[in-house]
Amino acid sequence: ITGDSINATQKEKYFTNQKQGLNYIGTKDIQNDTSINYENGVKITNNFIENFKIANINSTLLCLEGGNAGRKIGFLEQNVCYGNKLCNFESIFPNSKFIFYFLQSMYFFNLFMENLVGIIGGTSKEKIKTFLIPLPPLKEQEKIVKILDELFTLKKALRVE
Repeated sequence: ITGDSINATQKEKYFTNQKQGLNYIGTKDIQNDTSINYENGVKITNNFIENFKIANINSTLLCLEGGNAGRKIGFLEQNVCYGNKLCNFESIFPNSKFIFYFLQSMYFFNLFMENLVGIIGGTSKEKIKTFLIPLPPLKEQEKIVKILDELFTLKKALRVE
C-alpha cells in the first residue's frame, strides 16, 4: 500500500511542530543505511488521522520512485503515517523482518530496476504485487534474520564517522 502526500501549505499549517499524533515519514526521512528519522517535525494529529494510511510497527517501507527508488528501505520501530512515494510491506508472517532483508537483496533490487518506468523512474505497487518472493520455511527465515541482524549490528559498530 502506498501512503498519502501533504501539500506544503497544509503541512506547515496543520502538521508541523505538533506535540501529539503519529509521526509522518517521507522518503527523505529514510536514510541510505535503512535508519529512519522519526523526529522530523511532522505529525498527523487525531483530528486528521482518518485521512492518512498508517504503517504499523515491524512493517517495511520502500521508496518506489525517483532517484532513491528501490534503494531507500526502512524497518519501522513505531506506527507512522507515510508519504505517497513509499510503499508499505506489512507481513502476514510471524517474522516480518525477513521481508525487510529480502527487499535489500540483489535479487529484489535487480527485479525492481528491470521494471522501472517513467521520466523520474519508478515501479508501481501494482507491478511489485506481481514479483515473486521466495519464502523459505519459517525456521530458516528466523535463522536468516538472526544472522543478518548480527551482521548489520557489526556493520554499524564498525562504521567510522
